[in-house]
Amino acid sequence: MLSCPVFWEAKAMNDKKHAPDDLRVIKLPMPRLDASATGELQMLVKESLDSGFKRIVLDLSGIKFMDSSGLTGLVLVFKNVTGIPNGKVVICGLNPPIKSLMRITKMDLAIETFDTQEEAVTALQ
Repeated sequence: MLSCPVFWEAKAMNDKKHAPDDLRVIKLPMPRLDASATGELQMLVKESLDSGFKRIVLDLSGIKFMDSSGLTGLVLVFKNVTGIPNGKVVICGLNPPIKSLMRITKMDLAIETFDTQEEAVTALQ
């Protein structure tokens, strides 16, 4: 269970005054994205979509470990977000082992990844 997810609209960020109103950054605070966390991830994204956010940045900079359940969770997020009109999701902040996992599984071809949150937000504007 996530104790403290961090959401904010990119527009609220000081350097993103012109960010679209439908863009939300979700920073996941837990160290693992596995079977115990994917349900919570789905809930956070659903809450964002239900609130009118169509462009989602998932900041995974706090994630140190991800297994096949975490990958499945990301696929479900991708399907849910891109299944709505103008829906788009990108990921940022991947550590080297998770970046490698995304590359090996070819998920980086489906879900665009960025090194920093700022790059991800800029790409969705």
